[in-house]
Amino acid sequence: MVERAAHRAPRAHSVVFVTVGGDHAISNAAVRELERRWSRGSEARISSYQSLRRSSLNHDLIDPLQPDQRVGETYPVLIDLLEGGQPRP
Repeated sequence: MVERAAHRAPRAHSVVFVTVGGDHAISNAAVRELERRWSRGSEARISSYQSLRRSSLNHDLIDPLQPDQRVGETYPVLIDLLEGGQPRP
């Protein structure tokens, strides 16, 4: 996806990258590279949110059926981001 992003802008008008520190299922460095390329090469509003950087959170933290989910912590943050605001502390 990162390589395609070098030649293709996102179709969305706004993109928020949400990362979790210690996530071994995805490369946060690759996410940052994709964010950098899209920020440079598109008219979309590109931003990132990294406050979910806690080692107790795993990759699948928003699936309510996941045994290690943390929907009580993560859903309010994601809802605030989806509504275009800043997450509440």
